[in-house]
Amino acid sequence: MSKSGNLVVSSMKGLQNLVTVNNRWCGVACLVVFFFFFFISVSFLVINSQLSTLICTYSLPRFLRSLLYIYNQFQARNWSVKKRMSSLRPEEFCVVQASTSQTSVFDPVSSPSTNNTNNSEKKSNETALILMRHGESLWNEKNLFTGCVDVPLTKKGVEEAIEAGKRISNIPVDMIYTSALIRAQMTAMLAMTQHRRRKVPIIIHNESEQARTWSEIFSEDTKKQSIPVIAAWQLNERMYGELQGLNKQETADRYGKEQVHEWRRSYDIPPPNGESLEMCAERAVAYFKDQIEPQLLSGKNVMIAAHGIH
Repeated sequence: MSKSGNLVVSSMKGLQNLVTVNNRWCGVACLVVFFFFFFISVSFLVINSQLSTLICTYSLPRFLRSLLYIYNQFQARNWSVKKRMSSLRPEEFCVVQASTSQTSVFDPVSSPSTNNTNNSEKKSNETALILMRHGESLWNEKNLFTGCVDVPLTKKGVEEAIEAGKRISNIPVDMIYTSALIRAQMTAMLAMTQHRRRKVPIIIHNESEQARTWSEIFSEDTKKQSIPVIAAWQLNERMYGELQGLNKQETADRYGKEQVHEWRRSYDIPPPNGESLEMCAERAVAYFKDQIEPQLLSGKNVMIAAHGIH
């Protein structure tokens, strides 16, 4: 059992000790106060019998009732603690463990158990979904509408992808989905070079039977050390139609800022011969629900390297 587990058990023992201490000191306090009041009453009886009569007639019954009320409150509190303590089981505690080594918030953690023979490691029920936008592309650098044109990353984009990989290096990844565009695929591949598990991302070619056959892996050990990468056109960036390749500032100067803003930001108005946000969302969301969501529900950790809406 870990130190964290010992702390949990100690806390339960502390509740038991709290009940015992409360009972003991409650009784002692009541006796001390009672005998103190009795001594005062006897003293007044010797000094002044009339005053003593008033105390015994009015004050003493009220005092005793107050004392009884306090005692009952202590008992009620102890009963509440006992009830709470009886409902707690060590295996229900969620243990947070800290370590100087690199660990993931999704890694399984030990759960303390009263049965040392059954102190097996429990796997977390959580799954990770990582959304990663591609790094800077050559057309991002030139401020051009890119859309579905297949443009690679700049040097800065490569550095951004590597930095993104460092930030997710402790989160397990079982599957990777990217768009069919090279900038998204480069980002995913470069990011995974920084992952602590050092698994190799391998693009799965399902475009034809021959492509599947020629890219098949026959070593089970090698398969275990790889991460399948699935490229899907449904995750491509929005198709900008006749705006693709145009400079964004020059386009705004030509058509007006309001018109360009409407093409880019309205939900259902597409640019000339292009896709609206609604059309783009329909294909992307449908693919997510059909292909990616089942993987998440089965417990797999998924990374998606794709595009932003801009």
